[in-house]
Amino acid sequence: MIGDLGIAHFKDEIFAKEAETRPGERLANYKFSAPEQTDSSNKITPAADIYSLGQVMQWYFTGSTIRGLGRPSFATGSRTDHASIIDAVVAKALQHDPKNRFQSIDEIITFIKDIETPKRDMWVQLHALDETIRRVFPEIRTTLAIKDHKRIREFLTCFQRSCDPKEFWYMMDDGGDGNFVSLTELPDGRWLLNEITELVNVELLLHRDNNYPYKNFFIMLFGPDTPFAFSDREGRQVLRKSTHGWTIDQAVLVDDSFYVDPDETRNGYYREEGETVQVNRVRFKDRIRHLVQSAVMVVPNDTATAIMINRQPSIDLIQSTMTNRQITDTDLRAYLNATRGEVSQEIKKWM
Repeated sequence: MIGDLGIAHFKDEIFAKEAETRPGERLANYKFSAPEQTDSSNKITPAADIYSLGQVMQWYFTGSTIRGLGRPSFATGSRTDHASIIDAVVAKALQHDPKNRFQSIDEIITFIKDIETPKRDMWVQLHALDETIRRVFPEIRTTLAIKDHKRIREFLTCFQRSCDPKEFWYMMDDGGDGNFVSLTELPDGRWLLNEITELVNVELLLHRDNNYPYKNFFIMLFGPDTPFAFSDREGRQVLRKSTHGWTIDQAVLVDDSFYVDPDETRNGYYREEGETVQVNRVRFKDRIRHLVQSAVMVVPNDTATAIMINRQPSIDLIQSTMTNRQITDTDLRAYLNATRGEVSQEIKKWM
């Protein structure tokens, strides 16, 4: 394996002048470097190299690197074909926050094995969601809007019990999406999405198609939430800067008991009780709150919202529900028309 850092060779006449590098001198290609490498004070981990690997793969498939949201996918088939697996690896490798990337090559190998592991019949998954909707909401015809917290809790609990969350996909109102991993009820009435995002004031919107279960989905409206209150282990409140104008707030939950500023753990260590301890994912958990009204759509894997390159139809539907507090006939029709036929081959072969 050869890595060209741009300093592999110098001409004899300029060696003395250019061979010695200086602190702060940039040696990497900016387009392929991880965001945290722009600041020399940041701690650089193997996740930075994995980010660069992701950029190389993105460039190889598309002809250009990518910064920020809206990464163009280079896969259009089943999530288990080779291109789709590589695309999924690149999507995770290019996360802006290094904590959300793979932390090692071993994690990439495990990630790929999980995708390639044979899964149960897709139609079993689809009917599991359909049955959950019918069981909890026997009155549903096409769409339903639920604000009653007891019924919402009943549905989400039943969904967790009857359906495998890992067989589902989520999309946020801003277009951010990914694998649905878990949904856990918290003691204060919130729900925790994928072990990181706290949802408060949840309302539930559902769509059920009596003939085509792969068109079923549900949307959770949530927020606005309050900013995190930072404190120390003794419960003393820690003053923090104003969050005015923020849409998202972040914190680190320590020992499931109190929140601290992420800056206190950013370098991989935390000062407590007169000593420094190393940060780990068991004791120190990232948390996010949305300070504005938000929404998340949940669909079965291999269905339209989960596999389409064009995210706009899904985004339009989600954002409309935030305004109308329901799934209107007009918006539903527009979404279904825009996503018609967009399902994986695993589903199509049984249609």
